[in-house]
Amino acid sequence: MTVKAQLDSRARLTLPPEVRERLHLNPGDTVLFVERAGEVVMTTLQALKDRARGAWAHSDYGVDDLLAERRAEPGRDAPSDEAGTAPGEALHPS
Repeated sequence: MTVKAQLDSRARLTLPPEVRERLHLNPGDTVLFVERAGEVVMTTLQALKDRARGAWAHSDYGVDDLLAERRAEPGRDAPSDEAGTAPGEALHPS
């Protein structure tokens, strides 16, 4: 589908009814504008989530694998808190 729309004087865009209907959009719904290869693609948050889930659906790589990789990185032996200190490590030297 290719549909033309024009920005108004305040740079607002009104989505044509056929776009809203095809994407099942309702007032108050959030859409995302994603830049790809010099173009901007409008999508819904749900469509983006579904695409991400689909990309990982047939992967054997899971959360445990990611955590193991992160723990194996230099300087990541122990988990740290938000201040960046490992458990038992002082915030300031004594």
